[in-house]
Amino acid sequence: MTNAIAYIISNCIPSEKNKILVISDSSTEWIIEDVRRAAEKNNRSLQEIKIDCTKRHGEEPSEIVLNEMLLSDAILCITRYSLAHTNARREAEKRGIPFLSMPDYDQKIIANKAMFADYSRICGVVDLYADMLSRGHFVTVKTDKGTELFIDITERKGNSCPGMTDPDHLLGSPPDIEANISLVETYTHGKIIVDGSITDRRIGLLSEAVELTVEHGAVVKIDCVHKEIRDTIRKIFANVGSPNAYVIGELGIGFNDKAELCGNMLIDEGAKGCVHFGIGSNWTIGGTNKVDFHLDFVIRNATVEVDGEKIIEKGQILYG
Repeated sequence: MTNAIAYIISNCIPSEKNKILVISDSSTEWIIEDVRRAAEKNNRSLQEIKIDCTKRHGEEPSEIVLNEMLLSDAILCITRYSLAHTNARREAEKRGIPFLSMPDYDQKIIANKAMFADYSRICGVVDLYADMLSRGHFVTVKTDKGTELFIDITERKGNSCPGMTDPDHLLGSPPDIEANISLVETYTHGKIIVDGSITDRRIGLLSEAVELTVEHGAVVKIDCVHKEIRDTIRKIFANVGSPNAYVIGELGIGFNDKAELCGNMLIDEGAKGCVHFGIGSNWTIGGTNKVDFHLDFVIRNATVEVDGEKIIEKGQILYG
């Protein structure tokens, strides 16, 4: 485990960033000693702050935590739920502070081969796909299982998230390696047959496909033959208490060639050739939908076209 954490600190945080703020909560206490050892091995200085466990991805930390973030050289956030889609993380980005987001880690994730991806080698392909998305206007996503989704990305900017951070990539979530883009919030329509995973611990890797019906940019119907899965998803959305939680906010493409779907958010989002849809908040990646909620739905073997040009064919990356 120490080796994996040392690999991440060495390969995913620029070497000149010596003052690292580590944010943890009660669910991640077990890993902090290994972080200390890895930081010492890499001659890094650590400041540690522990927060209360949040209830979902995208909840804002306190003002005290924000202030500490803005005084650091780099941020290592190891918490149950992600702070990547928060204003606090965005404020750190404005100051050029790298943010390494490592939510929902457990010992199986640390031991997973996906952690040891060659982040710097893959970075160029991720940049290429982010540029393709930036230049695009309309996207279609289709699968043999019935996904058929029509998306508007006009004037939205693709984001390159290669797992590592550097001056050009201030947000990394190893082992997640992805290109993503925010979607025009009121346009997306069609159906998504989710056959990979839903990145919530209550669901994870899917045994039965979930069908999402999308109209005017938002999920309007959730179906699954597995009643417990269906009811759990519906409850997750209902508990947010906002219609903005249902907005299809993000399209993402994975590039980690060591990752295989397993039910963990960072591994599944970054799995090479898989496509995911982030539902809920997207304002921190270039959109306008702001809500303290973000949940990813991962599909396999998708064909993706941007303005009529295939960039992925049945899960195969066609460029780079």
